Amino acid sequence: MIRNLYNFILIFCISSTSFAGTLGKSHSAELLSRGRYIPIAISEDYLVTAKNFSSLSNREVDIYSFDKATNQFSKIRELLSPNPESGDDFGFSIAMNSEYILIGAPGQNSGHGAAYLYKKNNTDWVLNQVFDNPEIYNNNGFPHKFGYNVSISDNYLSISSPFNNDGLVYIYNLNENSDNRFSAKPFHTVDVRKLGDVEGCYAEGPNKFGFGISASFNQNKLLIGSLKDFVYLIEYKDGIPFGNDIPSPIEESDETLGKSKFGENVYIGSNNIYISSLGTDNGKGKVFVYPFISNAKTDDTPWSNPYEIQPNDLLENAHFGYKISENKNKVSITTFNQAKIFNFEINSFDKLQQVSVIENDKTFRYFGRNLILYKDLLLTDAYYSKKLFTFDLNDSNRSISNTLSTEEEIFSIKNKVECNGGVAAGFSCNEIDLMSFVDKTEIGGSSTTSLNDIWGWTDSQTNKEYALVGMSNGTSFVDISNPENPIYIGRLPTQTNNSSWRDIKVYQNYAYIVSEASGHGMQIFDLTELRNYSGSPITFSNTAFYSEFGNAHNIFINEDTGYAYAVGT
Repeated sequence: MIRNLYNFILIFCISSTSFAGTLGKSHSAELLSRGRYIPIAISEDYLVTAKNFSSLSNREVDIYSFDKATNQFSKIRELLSPNPESGDDFGFSIAMNSEYILIGAPGQNSGHGAAYLYKKNNTDWVLNQVFDNPEIYNNNGFPHKFGYNVSISDNYLSISSPFNNDGLVYIYNLNENSDNRFSAKPFHTVDVRKLGDVEGCYAEGPNKFGFGISASFNQNKLLIGSLKDFVYLIEYKDGIPFGNDIPSPIEESDETLGKSKFGENVYIGSNNIYISSLGTDNGKGKVFVYPFISNAKTDDTPWSNPYEIQPNDLLENAHFGYKISENKNKVSITTFNQAKIFNFEINSFDKLQQVSVIENDKTFRYFGRNLILYKDLLLTDAYYSKKLFTFDLNDSNRSISNTLSTEEEIFSIKNKVECNGGVAAGFSCNEIDLMSFVDKTEIGGSSTTSLNDIWGWTDSQTNKEYALVGMSNGTSFVDISNPENPIYIGRLPTQTNNSSWRDIKVYQNYAYIVSEASGHGMQIFDLTELRNYSGSPITFSNTAFYSEFGNAHNIFINEDTGYAYAVGT
């Protein structure tokens, strides 16, 4: 059979950009609104963060206190959703001030969304108010994701619903209360469709406006961003809102129009307003800084003369400006893809001056997407490594001083779980029972491994059925002949590097495996080797290897003709 393999005619299709996008993944700016990071909020001596999202369990929000003597954070409290649902994404967004914690759950009620306000009571935090989506639930449209972004100041809080039409932001007054509870109704609603003739509203198709995708509250100023290069600033004076848009300073050509992503992240500090342009310069990104005090301001265009920040060593699709934090004269800015944090100081000319860089040595995947500055510390994350790190900025080595885990408990399930009320063991279902669930750490992966494909094979000799599971670190083989008791047989390691994309097909008892990892080629594995399992998982090797191409997005085999087609080489 292997000799005959090389008689196959492998036809390689060079994919266009649109073709690759149709097939599946894009790791560039198109996915920025969906990229995961660990939420972080901090006020006084309390830190609030969330465990990694899991569809199997209700996500836990953790509260830590800061010990000044040891310069460390210690966990003191856990919060769980008052209305737990599978996929409610409780803790996706978090904001806090000295008295309150505001937590968004944009997945609640099938994506209609909710938010929860907790009030500090001595050393405890007590649920004070539930904010339901003010709009009536309608499951015929797009999920609104109310609670996708939350922000809070001393007097106000905001909750975004960015996918309700073109996006709405609801503002609640913390000073309007009855019996120490706040009104669940907003006192001010910002609907981008009612702000005038805003370009991009009412557009058809999947390219959403996303007004409220980012928002930042500081004192009486609320800054709201979007997915369509539109930024809106509101200043509240005695409870009365005064708003104006902040125009993009980018002069775009026909080729770059709509790609700058101006306003996908916004931030208000004590000294400046910061607006990121994540897609500028082939995705390198830059940040526009608007000082509060500027001689260039006029009544007509009060926010029209920013200066820009863009480090020299950015890579394409780094998306500098993904998150921003300011504390006194320190400012730190992250990237989405480059695993670098750029640290600045506000100098005597009120300009940002770069002073250092914190970068990852590739030990932690997607390091440094979110961050917050606190005292002389910098807290940042590595979502897919399920860790939160603390750096002491006074340490010239910029070494990690504290590590917190955001890993959820593993819940593998053996034995059948019936579908009841649309849920089986935390998974949504519709008259289909869950037979079992096996966590990735039990089939050759680690907590940082991602899964990307699954195929199957039935051994005609033994009648055993196997799942072929594509993972970032290789391909795993699981005996599912007894669906209530799956057995991990072993794995075939990746040919070169780990990759979030792998594709597997089977032809005549052989598995053909391609990946987007550089230089991966095509692995060929004789599946009858799975019969050699005797109780201990096996690390397998290639049966054959085809090296005439490097990476590929997909593979298709016409079983009638014996032709294989590698796609996206």
